[in-house]
Amino acid sequence: MTGSHLNKLRVLADRILEPAFYKDQIKYRMFQQSWNVGVTAYPVHIVAGLEGLQKQNEALDKVMWMEEEASNFKADPFIVSLNKASDEYLVYYENYCWSKSIGRIDRVTFDGSSFSKPAVSLDSQFHLSYPFVVDHLGTKGYVPEHSESGDTSLYVTDNMGEILEKRSLLKRLPLIDCTFVEHDGLLWLFATKPGVNENSDLFVFYSEGLDKPWRMHERNPVKSDVSNARPAGRPFMFHNQLFRPAQNCASYYGQNVVINQVTKLTTSEFAEEPISVIRPPVGSRYGYGLHTISHCDQYSVIDGARLTSKIHPSLDGFAKLIS
Repeated sequence: MTGSHLNKLRVLADRILEPAFYKDQIKYRMFQQSWNVGVTAYPVHIVAGLEGLQKQNEALDKVMWMEEEASNFKADPFIVSLNKASDEYLVYYENYCWSKSIGRIDRVTFDGSSFSKPAVSLDSQFHLSYPFVVDHLGTKGYVPEHSESGDTSLYVTDNMGEILEKRSLLKRLPLIDCTFVEHDGLLWLFATKPGVNENSDLFVFYSEGLDKPWRMHERNPVKSDVSNARPAGRPFMFHNQLFRPAQNCASYYGQNVVINQVTKLTTSEFAEEPISVIRPPVGSRYGYGLHTISHCDQYSVIDGARLTSKIHPSLDGFAKLIS
């Protein structure tokens, strides 16, 4: 046995001897993350904490959550305006079916105070999630996470959200959580790739437009950090600075969202620094996780997770004892 193998065994042995190891084993054998989607009538920079914790907490305390369903969970929301005059918005999100272990894309309308009945937007034999909304030079639609299909595609929609056609953006290149932003005359794409580093290795691509060729950033992967790399929603501008939400999966998947200020973004350079964190509100129903934030106009949309029992709903409350 080589020295490296011995070192790995020692690390594993040390881990097993830690009380936290047994706590984690019990947690993930007995409980699962159940997600839900909510909207708050606060702009994204406040929810992101760029104007202080007091305003951020106020925004998070006033989230309007969708109704839960025992057969599925809702996550990865993105919001787009339907009718500004009547304050109508469309929210796309992942609907994950527990019994089938697969996600599809659903949509609801939101009128400022309530949600409509959900409708299926896109279903597939492959898992679907993270429907990033795109509105570029008159083309509307969304790019879902569908890396299992081995492709990265845009689903073009009409103004009401009905799918019109599918357009392949990067053929034979599966990407996770594709996130787009226009910056300095180019269209940029942030994503991770399937595999053991899908929560830590950030890749950047750029193009002159959705239908133009995509090029890889010279420094790909531009970042490797399990606590601050994987995209977590729509980037945004505040005080003429670009900010990028990223997932923190250091302790567990979907722990919270880190807001990064992008300080360099060129075809040969990339740099960003963490500015704030969006944590699940302490004591709230969804206090276990938060891993997506999107926005449109004065509204921000997030998801939140709680631990639920795999055995029976009556045991949900015991999750707090080991979380």
